[in-house]
Amino acid sequence: MYSNLGTYYNCSKGFNLTLEKGVMVKMTDVKVQAFMDDKSGKPSFGSTGMSCDSNGGGDSGTKTDAIVPIAVGAALAAMVVIVLIGYCIGRRRTMAGYQAMNS
Repeated sequence: MYSNLGTYYNCSKGFNLTLEKGVMVKMTDVKVQAFMDDKSGKPSFGSTGMSCDSNGGGDSGTKTDAIVPIAVGAALAAMVVIVLIGYCIGRRRTMAGYQAMNS
């Protein structure tokens, strides 16, 4: 369970949280935010949050969620490099076919 700074974590379905020495806590209807600013005397949650309900329950926001965008970005970057290399090779071949004109 994690959320970014200024955002909250919300889970109404519930999940199990394992602590030290085999202690397990069942959490239901949870809404938490770390580093909440309560200087105004009226603490409130951030405007955005992460929810375990949106991905089917359990521990939301795992680090593996970032693998898909990273893989897609790497694939696109590789394709751009391949196209640039092909373009350079193609230009080099066509440049060799021309000869200078003498008047």
